[in-house]
Amino acid sequence: MNQLRPVDRNSDGKQAGEITLVDVATGKPFPIARTGSISWTSAARGWLGIMVEAHRHEPQEMPAHYLDAHGLMICASRGPIIFGWKENGRWRDRVMNPGEFHLITRGEISAPRWPQAFDAVTLALDPRFVADVVKDGLPAERVEFAPQRAVFDATIARYYQAFRCELATDSPNGLLYVDSLAIGFTLNLLSKYAVAKPKIPLPRGKLNSFSCAALWILSSHTWTRIFLWSPWRNKRT
Repeated sequence: MNQLRPVDRNSDGKQAGEITLVDVATGKPFPIARTGSISWTSAARGWLGIMVEAHRHEPQEMPAHYLDAHGLMICASRGPIIFGWKENGRWRDRVMNPGEFHLITRGEISAPRWPQAFDAVTLALDPRFVADVVKDGLPAERVEFAPQRAVFDATIARYYQAFRCELATDSPNGLLYVDSLAIGFTLNLLSKYAVAKPKIPLPRGKLNSFSCAALWILSSHTWTRIFLWSPWRNKRT
């Protein structure tokens, strides 16, 4: 998918946006962040099914667009911001506090605006990867998420910090651990924010190969086992 492509740099060495959106009017892709505005990215790290990027967004009103992935944007600014979006043809503006996030499902049309610069972390999940976490061979279009606006989730915040730590320290726990974080993160989103189309067979009973691998690897890391995995595992025991 277009969102998970290698790092692209201009001649001056500055990174261009790696996560791309699609303009509804033109059908053309464009980067979610302007050249030089990326603080860090997981592009070219070989992570399975997920891309994580930190951006600096200048004030703007974006054209109507969609993401060819399931996307979650976390406010990483030091203070609250005003974030608006169009809903049924009317603008809705809301205060977004540090650590709160917006969640959009693949293909959902969005047209946001914000009057001040702010920092954000965007996580883009490959729909094929998400579907395989639910059930091996499940069609990707069977999975979608209910839109979330300015929501705080402590578990998501901990996963974000874990991903950031792996990027900052050059993945000391290895790619298998990062892959397992992505699976656990996906399972958390599915358990809380997935909607049926018409019905999503959320993981129950026996775990599939993805989930079994995640449990085995995550269980070897005490911090992650206690703070990230336990809420999901406790629901299943």
